[in-house]
Amino acid sequence: QERCENMPWVLNDKTPFIVTQKCDGSSGTYILERKKTLFGAKYEFYVCSRNVRMYDEGQECFYGKHNYYWEVANKYHIYDKMKDYLKKNKNATFVCWQGEVCAPGIQSNPHRLSETHFYCFHWTDSVNGRLDIRKANELWREYFMEVVPIVNDNYIMPDDFEEFKKTADGYYDSEVCEGYRDCKREGFVYYSANDPTFSFKNVSREYLLKQK
Repeated sequence: QERCENMPWVLNDKTPFIVTQKCDGSSGTYILERKKTLFGAKYEFYVCSRNVRMYDEGQECFYGKHNYYWEVANKYHIYDKMKDYLKKNKNATFVCWQGEVCAPGIQSNPHRLSETHFYCFHWTDSVNGRLDIRKANELWREYFMEVVPIVNDNYIMPDDFEEFKKTADGYYDSEVCEGYRDCKREGFVYYSANDPTFSFKNVSREYLLKQK
């Protein structure tokens, strides 16, 4: 996500934005692709970190021998859920879920988690493209997935940039902190309500100072 500091002109956009809390972990991407063969449908499953495909559970990742990305895939049964979606939506050839992998061994565990969690934020498929996160949230809930908290779905940008920056300060919802209410949040991500592909982030200055 682009930082708001690099695009201050966005405050001139007075159309509604959807605001979500920005979880702090490691981004993960999961894709299931349906391929036609002479013997019927074949499915290929992609498990990826931010920029590396993880071919199997034994592949080391940035965080060492424990592969958090495959742990998430297995814990949430992502392959089976994606396959169910593709079977119900026969025109779709692939579905992609992206989210934040948060765990005790990632980024000093700002969410104070005791186990690994995956908080979804992007849903893309070959028919619909990038879904509005509100619609994606409804679908993920049907599949018992965890989702980044949506805090406002009709946010209008203020005129003052300093006022805007201060809104990022605060605490995470307890649902992404295993019940804790005193975890400072990294900030917010803003999605255009008119264009799901347009988004940016506002990182809390308080959070950045805490990390130093």
